[in-house]
Amino acid sequence: MSNRINQQELKSLREAFNLYDTDHEGAIDVNKFENIVKSLGMVGIDDQRIRELIKENDSNRDGKIDFEEFVNIMNQLVSQSPLPSPHETRKNEHYSKRMSRHELDELKMCFDKFDKNGDGQISEEELREVMKGLGEHLTEKEIKDMMNDADTNKDGHIDFEEFKQLMPPS
Repeated sequence: MSNRINQQELKSLREAFNLYDTDHEGAIDVNKFENIVKSLGMVGIDDQRIRELIKENDSNRDGKIDFEEFVNIMNQLVSQSPLPSPHETRKNEHYSKRMSRHELDELKMCFDKFDKNGDGQISEEELREVMKGLGEHLTEKEIKDMMNDADTNKDGHIDFEEFKQLMPPS
């Protein structure tokens, strides 16, 4: 392991990994890995680059990432986009941990209703349609402002991790 990730960051990575390893099998799939990268606030890294790194580092070729593979990939990503402060990482993880599995499932069902085409992202048009369907007649500026506030990685879409941050846990 390279020395780019210090002990505190390693601890934060372990916490993030464990949070997404929901079945406790010691490995996560590609989608969960992408969600971790987003939840850690690492910007400027596209999904294609992430998938390339996973392919290069998935030593047992099982399509899943164990913690050692995860740390190796994160070391490579850190050189492209620094990790956020431990405080920011803990804030994001704490927020996610406060939601029960039931709340997360309900939130995912809500997200899926917004995500009309099922691509895993909410576009500006999808947001506009849903708001209209809810009887909310928002101006273009209000829709754009909602998108801008929610789209933290500025890719023009709201993914589930960004959507989760909008919804307060009960």
